Amino acid sequence: MNKYKLVCAIIFLVGSFQVLYSLATIFVVIPKILDLYESLGSANISIIPTLLSNILVFLIGVVNIMLAWKLLSNKTADKEKYLKIAAVMLMVSFGLILFSILISVLNTVGSVYNLNDY
Repeated sequence: MNKYKLVCAIIFLVGSFQVLYSLATIFVVIPKILDLYESLGSANISIIPTLLSNILVFLIGVVNIMLAWKLLSNKTADKEKYLKIAAVMLMVSFGLILFSILISVLNTVGSVYNLNDY
């Protein structure tokens, strides 16, 4: 297995995880959290930071999948360029996933902490 296929497989898996993670958070987790806070009577819940960070994760995941597709193409002249871009995108992806999880946790915990004020 050459380095192009290995990087392609890794970046495809990371991109797929990002897309699935962000879609699950946007369409499953956020509505359940909103229902929970609504049942507790809290009206000032802001999901905007969580939503924006997950949309960004989704977009970067789509870019990663497209980059993996480009690495599988037969153009040998561009493969080195895409390999370097893929390495950078891999680092950006891991940082962005951690940032998104941090924003989601802080937003959720902050909202729970604000429930105590009522």
